[in-house]
Amino acid sequence: MSKDLETYHVEVNIRNEYGYIPKDEFGNPVPSIKFVKTVNPLFLDTMLKRLYKDFKAIVPKGHDINIEVYLSNTVSGTWMNMASYYGSEERFVTH
Repeated sequence: MSKDLETYHVEVNIRNEYGYIPKDEFGNPVPSIKFVKTVNPLFLDTMLKRLYKDFKAIVPKGHDINIEVYLSNTVSGTWMNMASYYGSEERFVTH
């Protein structure tokens, strides 16, 4: 089963109800939170929904949470956007 796993770069974007980027304790904008996640591609939608619920639990009410997942393309040296989850719409999209 381990051969079926892919390592994705995950980017979580959080905006308040007016579309503004949140700021840290020093007033610096935090446009996104980025991290790496390894998962079976068949469960990519489940992972994104779970991440959304986790972030929703710690983000103030009224904020919009969108999550994008990228996979490295070693041939072109670029990052391909593989999927997105739009929290306010509860919509999963594969690219």
